[in-house]
Amino acid sequence: MGSDYFEKSREEQAAVLREIFDYKPSNQINRAVNKSTTGAHGTYELGEITGSANYKGKDGEDLWGYMGVATYYTDETKTEVEQTVTIYGRSENVIKNIAKGFSYIPYQYRKYITNIRDSYNTANQFNCGAKDMYVRTTYEVSPEAFAMTASHEVGHSLSGSWGWVCRSSRYANAINSDINKVSGYGSVNNTEDFAEFVQFAISCSGDSELLRELKVMFPARFNVLRDVLREMNGGESILDVVE
Repeated sequence: MGSDYFEKSREEQAAVLREIFDYKPSNQINRAVNKSTTGAHGTYELGEITGSANYKGKDGEDLWGYMGVATYYTDETKTEVEQTVTIYGRSENVIKNIAKGFSYIPYQYRKYITNIRDSYNTANQFNCGAKDMYVRTTYEVSPEAFAMTASHEVGHSLSGSWGWVCRSSRYANAINSDINKVSGYGSVNNTEDFAEFVQFAISCSGDSELLRELKVMFPARFNVLRDVLREMNGGESILDVVE
């Protein structure tokens, strides 16, 4: 890093850190999210998928399709249920893909989601509140494509389930304190910044060295997310692997 690092301007420090981490802010975080990159055990069962299911879309519209319930377990023994999620979709295949992709995301980040609603829509967007996630695309998502975008959306769920921490002064202070931007899309507002950072953290979850580098790049954001996860999980955070 060099002995003169702390004598440099904020812009020069940012350039040094980007070089170390080989990171240049893109428009959006598009890092792979799968069982390998997140370290998630991915143990789940998908119940019977039924047809003729009626469900509501993001704007309250009536939709018809398929429905299945995915049960996620704490480990491979399947002795303890971690989470159940009802998945609605345009086809049996997309429900299977969503159930699998959701298993790639570590539980602490996805724990508040109870329903995922997929539908054909030219918006080509994912949307999420505290408990409901909407997949609105012209195509059927693959497990990997779902997991990558859903990792951003669970950031909204996480924030919404904890008093919208993304809008808090402590997160605003973290953004102002960190030198680097997370992404171009994250610069739109603090809500999207938080979701983009959660997605970044999820994509590094399977590698403690990557998480350490993430903390070097975004120390204030990292500490806020770690503290929020601790507050939500009885004092324990998936980010505690980093000192």
